[in-house]
Amino acid sequence: MLALIIFSFVLPIDYFITFSSFCQFGAIIFLFVEAVLLIDLAYTWNEKWIAMYDNAEGGSELFWKIVILVCTFLCYFAGFWIAFHLYSTFPGSGHKFLVTLTIL
Repeated sequence: MLALIIFSFVLPIDYFITFSSFCQFGAIIFLFVEAVLLIDLAYTWNEKWIAMYDNAEGGSELFWKIVILVCTFLCYFAGFWIAFHLYSTFPGSGHKFLVTLTIL
């Protein structure tokens, strides 16, 4: 491991430029896969909770309805809070465009 660290100091700068381009491409693919997995998790979670609500008996229907609504509102609140935080943390016209694009 130490040899690899020492060897990285003698590599030419062109190697790092090429490696940077490769890493940017890999990061795009990683973010796309993570977004797909997050959306799949949300749909699976929703289907399970709706099935619990549909199969509920007695007073537990109301419980599942309240749980679904509370989680929905918490997720919306978290999204709006994150958007506000991004707008206040990164002021400037260029950053506002990127934050808006990220939210959409």
